[in-house]
Amino acid sequence: MKLKLTLLALILSGVNAYAQSKNDISVQYGTTSNAVDIHGSIGDFGYTGKGGTNYGITYSLDLSNSLSLQTGLILADDKAVLSSIQPGMIIYQNVEYKLISVPVLLKYTFFKYLFIDGGLMVDFETNKQSNTLSSSQSGIGYELGFGGKYSFGHFTVFFNPYLQEHAAIPFKTTQSNFNLFDDGYKFGVGYRF
Repeated sequence: MKLKLTLLALILSGVNAYAQSKNDISVQYGTTSNAVDIHGSIGDFGYTGKGGTNYGITYSLDLSNSLSLQTGLILADDKAVLSSIQPGMIIYQNVEYKLISVPVLLKYTFFKYLFIDGGLMVDFETNKQSNTLSSSQSGIGYELGFGGKYSFGHFTVFFNPYLQEHAAIPFKTTQSNFNLFDDGYKFGVGYRF
């Protein structure tokens, strides 16, 4: 809870400090298909991605006419099924990854309506399940994407397909580090001031 309040305070103080520049605050929603990379591990288990959703608030600061810096607070909920072969049976276990992500992305806009974006994100898994082979997804990951946007007055709408890898650099290294991959899209509405 302290982390959420600290991030919100930083975003709001940034808005106040840059009140004379081109700023954008957006709300977003997205869906994703997902996969779990088990890094070629050999064993009697596997993961099947079952998709997920994410939503959040982002803040963008224009650094130039075509380049902006974006950060925010994103809540994600991904689901997967772990399958494990036991003597005489196959066991299936539902796994849910609830993440709080703080992205730091650079966005390059071209042809006025199109953009590419990418950068790092810090993930915190809030519901690590101890009774599963699933690794913690807390760590530093990355995001790459492209998309389109349209502005009218102070408002902007956007659509942004993306690819993410969570915990590419995990905070806690274990014997089996399995990374969650997301590929999906997000869309939202922003207000420029």
